[in-house]
Amino acid sequence: MQSMNVSSSPTTPEPGLLLRLNRVLAPTDFSRLSDSAIDVAMSLVAQRPEAAVTLLHVLEPLPLHETVDCGIPPDIALSLRVDLAEKEMHRLRGVHSSHPDLSTRVLVGNVAEDICKVAEEEQFDLIVLSSHGRTGLPGVMIGSVAEHVLHEAPCPVLVVKPPKGADGEFLRTPFRLGFKRLMVGLDHRSSDCHALETARKICRDSHGHITLVEALEVPPQRSDREMPPMEGEPQELRELRAVLERVRTEHLPESADWEVRVAVGMPWDVITKAAKEEGSDLIVVGPHEYTRWGHGFNGSTVQHVVHLACCPVLLVK
Repeated sequence: MQSMNVSSSPTTPEPGLLLRLNRVLAPTDFSRLSDSAIDVAMSLVAQRPEAAVTLLHVLEPLPLHETVDCGIPPDIALSLRVDLAEKEMHRLRGVHSSHPDLSTRVLVGNVAEDICKVAEEEQFDLIVLSSHGRTGLPGVMIGSVAEHVLHEAPCPVLVVKPPKGADGEFLRTPFRLGFKRLMVGLDHRSSDCHALETARKICRDSHGHITLVEALEVPPQRSDREMPPMEGEPQELRELRAVLERVRTEHLPESADWEVRVAVGMPWDVITKAAKEEGSDLIVVGPHEYTRWGHGFNGSTVQHVVHLACCPVLLVK
């Protein structure tokens, strides 16, 4: 299928997007990447003053030897860090003072666990956070906090990935999430129905375009060589395309602005490559776990998608 090199400009979300959010949790470590995630969280509720946004910062206690080496008692060191965090939260409340229902919270504990605990106990509809990618570390595809939250969160998780400049650094300009071109990664698990339904509702409100994409994973004994050459598209890909066409008909009957894409490869490579070629604003996936043939890769499909994606990723639970 010919790729569509269409660039989309971010839009301010309209009421009703992302399942009519009422409570959004935005964890922050006060970094530039976290600021981008907060920008997105605020834009999601910009047209809905009754929606609540909570900014959360979790402090993990320092190891005893670090406070001893500095000559500061552990309780005083922690008190100073809490005070600094509260000052940062005060700054963020000032930056986003236009939203009437914005609250902030500073906790002491385990960052990833407390994010999930707060989201579950207070019934948040969405967690918005940034991915702190790590390179050069074997087996580590995304930041450990984001990885844990993706697996354990009780609600959908939106991982924000601001655009990068020519130098590879994240742009400092305010980032707003677009909804004109959505990429939905499928593997026909039950969670895919939720991903499709979410994408359908988003595009219904934003008049956007949906691309359904699926990878044809070859068995391990064939993974070291290409598919056998043949005229036109291989039969296996034609069959997979037909399956996607049926899925599209069942779940997106009222949408005329859609297409399907299939390719041979690992799911995360196929999904992220297609998203880059089409200039996608958002990738929507269900909680895919490991690959169909048990290839020797660390981490889940979602982890790899988040790590490689050139745009934000929405994990639908």
